[in-house]
Amino acid sequence: MDNLISYLEYNLSEFTQSEQIIARFFLSKKDLDHTGIVDVSERLFVSTATISRFVNKIGFENYKSFLYEFQKSLESNKSDGIAINSEARDLWNVHNTYYKSLYESVATIDLNYLANRFINSKMIYTFGFGKTQETTNMMIYRIENLIQNIRSIPHFEHLMYTLTNVMSYEHVLVIFYQHEYFRDDLEKIIMIAKQRFVPIIVVTLSAQVDNQNYAEVIKLYPHEDDTVVKYSTTMYTPYLLFIDMMYLAIQRKKNQQQFNYV
Repeated sequence: MDNLISYLEYNLSEFTQSEQIIARFFLSKKDLDHTGIVDVSERLFVSTATISRFVNKIGFENYKSFLYEFQKSLESNKSDGIAINSEARDLWNVHNTYYKSLYESVATIDLNYLANRFINSKMIYTFGFGKTQETTNMMIYRIENLIQNIRSIPHFEHLMYTLTNVMSYEHVLVIFYQHEYFRDDLEKIIMIAKQRFVPIIVVTLSAQVDNQNYAEVIKLYPHEDDTVVKYSTTMYTPYLLFIDMMYLAIQRKKNQQQFNYV
């Protein structure tokens, strides 16, 4: 038996009523205090013979061997708990390093410029490469009560058509970019946007995306070593932080405009 405590938990419903009383008593114990067979008998109002039959039923020769195995299980669970706590501390250190760098990075973003872009644009189009497409939906859901003229473009082909035939300097295109696999497609978008004078904002975690002469590149985590990013959080966390910051910036800008108008 690997762990007596786990065995009792798993098989509890299969025991008789008196056996369940005994099992629950041991499951509630954190140490061996008052676990002598007479002590248990008096506490639970069951006979020592009933306890002996129970330990025999689950595979132990006598109560002493049962108690020995129970002690081993307690120690094993305690060691597992210490290991889990150690992992929690390690995870905290990784997260702390990551979020410190992330907040230091986003603190340099010119949110006033971006808020003005969003508010004054005739239409805001959003597009995400690969899994970042979901981020565009998150962005729309977050800020559409402040700005209604925002649309998500679901497919690259649709984006290229809209960029070539619909968009102009009155619009703004927000691209969420994650993986180098899409680098060529990103460069195509930037090239056409430049030809069409469409303002474009690239929001990325990739430190390998160079600052463009035309596109506004926002690096949420501008570090070459992205090991911390891979192991500390889901890919959506930095984008959600950016979206929340944009929401606050747009809200503040709109409140200022209303105040000035009054």
